[in-house]
Amino acid sequence: MSEATLNGSVAAAGSGHGLRKVLTWKDGLAIAMVMPAGAVASYGYWQGALGTWGTMLIIGISTLIAILQAVIVAELAGMFPDKPGGIGMFAHEGWKRYTNLAGPLAAFGYWFGWSVALALNGLVIGQLLQAQFFPDQTWGGTVDLGPLSFTWGLAHLIGAAAIILVWIFNVKGAKVLAVSSYFLGAMLMIPLAIFMFGPFLAGQWSSANLSYHVMPDGSNGHNWTYFIVWLYLMGWSTYGIEIVATFVPEFKNPQSDTPRALRWCSIITAATFFMMPLATGGMMTDGKPAGGGAPGAFYTDIAAKLLGGGAPFIILLLCAALLLVMNGATADGGRVLYGMSRDGLTLKSLGKLNEHAVPARAMTVDLFVNLFLLFFVSNPVGIYATANLGYFVTMFFMITAFILLRKDRPNWPRPIKLSSIWVPIAWVLAFVTVILTVIGATRYDLSGYGSLSQLVIGILVLLLAIVLWIYRQTVEDGKAIEWRDMTPVVTPKR
Repeated sequence: MSEATLNGSVAAAGSGHGLRKVLTWKDGLAIAMVMPAGAVASYGYWQGALGTWGTMLIIGISTLIAILQAVIVAELAGMFPDKPGGIGMFAHEGWKRYTNLAGPLAAFGYWFGWSVALALNGLVIGQLLQAQFFPDQTWGGTVDLGPLSFTWGLAHLIGAAAIILVWIFNVKGAKVLAVSSYFLGAMLMIPLAIFMFGPFLAGQWSSANLSYHVMPDGSNGHNWTYFIVWLYLMGWSTYGIEIVATFVPEFKNPQSDTPRALRWCSIITAATFFMMPLATGGMMTDGKPAGGGAPGAFYTDIAAKLLGGGAPFIILLLCAALLLVMNGATADGGRVLYGMSRDGLTLKSLGKLNEHAVPARAMTVDLFVNLFLLFFVSNPVGIYATANLGYFVTMFFMITAFILLRKDRPNWPRPIKLSSIWVPIAWVLAFVTVILTVIGATRYDLSGYGSLSQLVIGILVLLLAIVLWIYRQTVEDGKAIEWRDMTPVVTPKR
């Protein structure tokens, strides 16, 4: 297992990744603001199913897990500051001595987990704009195409336009990405502040509206299995603090920028996850959101109660905030495919940069995959239920890679080195991840969000990763399949 290998592959500490070092930690934080914005599509669904107190309990536990994982990511990012592709590639580094299969599984699962945010949030933008401005435009429908169903309507067309817009932002370069993220992040703060604090300031908040719909002790007709299923579903929204690691190769000072961006992203995200359900849940008359939690009805109803005639302006700002999520997801997903290609884990053609030094080809793959999901899955929560399996597989391989690297590369430079207590913490996190994945992925019937077909799609995505990896080695590289990488470790000079 080696980072700087004898056969000439790119060293982790090298500078040949091709991406430009133009970002500061503030730029990274602006991009990572996809986290507090990213859960916007889900709050209503969560509160409808769990009640406000149930939502806050489960999201609190999930956010704690996310922060612990982000601390582990900080050490890994410090070890591989020039490794494009984020945590999926860190997983590959830790596991390749034992199996090279972990690399494509982790990286592809991570790519798909982030990439689907485009389809999900594009559809939510369409639903918000339709509910606020075009409530009577209900044209569209569903057409069965063999085993698939093609769904279309105004919301879908708006979503497709949003996906194309953020693709244009991203292929123009990292600085365009950063500037657009600052602009959209600033716009995000306005609706978030209104939804987080408006109910209190307007005197429309009451603790009597807060309720439990689920508890792990079996009360309210639920049990631990139901509780675990929802922890699994929420992981897709809460764990994404690690997105900062994907942009480490583009930080001007990665060793200082990475922990600062991770720290502030964790603080802002945790505060948002606490305040949003508390504030919005407390102003609902019956403890359940309008429209069953669908974003169009949920936010337009709250905005109308708080602002009256100002609601349309807030909905527009909220849509801009969701564009921020899509912006970051495009950037993240494209860089993951680029990093995979450079490490020989997927198609060689995806390892190319355009004239702006960004992986435009990989981002274009994201574009078409999400247009497919937008029209053929067509359910916001169903979309992230589809992606969640691969994302949790990535988390398991990343956490265990930290453990393996501590054992196999004890002398590797660790500018951000955690204390030894983090090894048993990582073991616990890995065990929890396995439990959540096995139960959460197979008991989709309990949540009402997800189905057997979406689980099958998630599995097929992981199998596709293996197929593309085998194709890369045997056809594009013309060599025998290397199931393990036993190249001697060469510690990089820093």
